[in-house]
Amino acid sequence: MKIQKEKFVLFISLISSIFLGTFFWNLIELPYKDPLIVGIYSINEFNALNDILRYLFFILLPISFFLIFKIFYQKNSFINIILELRQKSTQFYKNDLLINFIFLIFIFFSILEFLSLNFSLNKLDFIHEGQQLSSAYRSFLDNSLWSSSYVTVGIFHETLLSKFIWLIFDHQSIGLFRYFVIFLTLISKALLLLLILKVSKFLNLSSLYKNIFFIFNSIFVIGLIDYNFANADLLTYREIPIIIVSILFIEFLQNKKLKNYILISFGFISPVSIFWGVDRGLVTNLLILIIVIYFAISKQYKEIFITIISICIFSLFFFFLIGDEFNYFLSNTFSVYKDMSYVHGLIHPTPFSDDPNSYRATKTLISIIFIFLISINLFFQQNHKFSSEFKIFLLFLSVVSFTSYIYALGRSDGPHMREIFGYPVLFLSIYFSYLLLKTIDEKNYFKYLSKFLSINCLILTIFFSLFIFNLNIQNILNYTERFSKYIQLPDKEFLNEDQIDFLYKAQPIVNNYDCIQLFSNDAALLYLLKKKSCSKYYFAWSVGSQANQKELINDLKNTNLIISKGPSYIWDLPISEKLSLVNEFIKEKYYINQKIQEWEILILK
Repeated sequence: MKIQKEKFVLFISLISSIFLGTFFWNLIELPYKDPLIVGIYSINEFNALNDILRYLFFILLPISFFLIFKIFYQKNSFINIILELRQKSTQFYKNDLLINFIFLIFIFFSILEFLSLNFSLNKLDFIHEGQQLSSAYRSFLDNSLWSSSYVTVGIFHETLLSKFIWLIFDHQSIGLFRYFVIFLTLISKALLLLLILKVSKFLNLSSLYKNIFFIFNSIFVIGLIDYNFANADLLTYREIPIIIVSILFIEFLQNKKLKNYILISFGFISPVSIFWGVDRGLVTNLLILIIVIYFAISKQYKEIFITIISICIFSLFFFFLIGDEFNYFLSNTFSVYKDMSYVHGLIHPTPFSDDPNSYRATKTLISIIFIFLISINLFFQQNHKFSSEFKIFLLFLSVVSFTSYIYALGRSDGPHMREIFGYPVLFLSIYFSYLLLKTIDEKNYFKYLSKFLSINCLILTIFFSLFIFNLNIQNILNYTERFSKYIQLPDKEFLNEDQIDFLYKAQPIVNNYDCIQLFSNDAALLYLLKKKSCSKYYFAWSVGSQANQKELINDLKNTNLIISKGPSYIWDLPISEKLSLVNEFIKEKYYINQKIQEWEILILK
């Protein structure tokens, strides 16, 4: 009776805290201080910190209620968590030989699926794909990085990935760029499979059920990401640094022999992740900080020292390697962190409301709370089903889910919210599949089938793979020929008729100029016209602040041609409204020379 009463009190407390968080959501509102950046936030006089504070309050309130209940109502000691974190297991974690073979089978079929793909001929996204193509083309011309391109996502994402593949094949094409994206998707799938393989080491299961756990969760994680450009997956290839840090942390918990190499790897990933993407880099470094805090709690002071020294050494290495570009990197990245929320921010929907995307946001927020409660509760239980290291990893995966929601706070639309739901569902898949298999294993429900299943695990894996993976034997056999044709496709194959017509008519005009400036969100035009931008602001939508606008205006004083308008001119808000200072300068100094389709060619007066 007492246990039921405690469960009832806990349930009511948690539900009340969630609704209390919802009630206070819109009441948490800091005074608005105009950053002189026009966007959805400024139109609504909305402080960018509001979404962050609301999120923290909504998530941390029920967690706090839970801890208070455990410590003061059930008389549990918080010291239990500390002691568990400090506990050093003497268990030797190793993979069974069979599970390694199953892993290789999944990798093999993943590669076959990759070779089976029909290469995408979707029309080019002039905004997002154009952002990557044009920045890469500029760097391809003059080897510049941040000095010639205002990078808002990350130098790898916007510049180096496309440039790298173009240099390898000594050829520039949209097909090559897209090919590298799907190749990185294959790498992401392989890393997720490796993550599940490492998690399988934690499991206190017999060999059969450990294999079943691995097979089930491997199938699950493969489905978190696909090769369809039009889809917003639960995870994307941009998560690679975070997945790698998670794998390394598992390896640290399992293999003390490699711990120094792993700590040095953290030092390398810390700066590289910022180059990869400013948002993913921020989350990656927060996770490394969490790991360092774990070292401090568990009194692993040598590990803290090695990690911090490694970060410093690799940061200095890149400082000298990049040279003058490093200063541009610092100013660029600081500008993005400071301004970008106001440039592209969308106000986060209130949970349980009829706001657009509220259902998707609420679902993700509740799942983050739920997995945190699960992982924290494991430390209060005398549950030998979970090793200390497994508990630590599950808590770490909860933190990954929690910190990754930063993406959605920066831009609260459907795709960005969907892209971070993968981590909570990954946690739930690992946790509940393990509990189910542990129960079956202990009860020995299928003891007569166990021997048969154990012998045939490899055969069953191959059988399931034939249905799970989309294989096309003809495509596999003709892969080399198809690949060669795809990367050699003319760019016009990825354009519609209006875009082709504009390029045909605009090309003779822009050929007379060394550079052009876009006052359009169609960033792909620079790549398609094979022209560099007259300023580093090749993507007008991201300019934002008045300081950046003034810098752009200064560059325009030596610019003779501007391409304006276009289908993407109004994206969130018209560029003329977002960049009012630049717009007034252009109206005063330029005239419309030609109108081609939806674009305007502006010439200096």
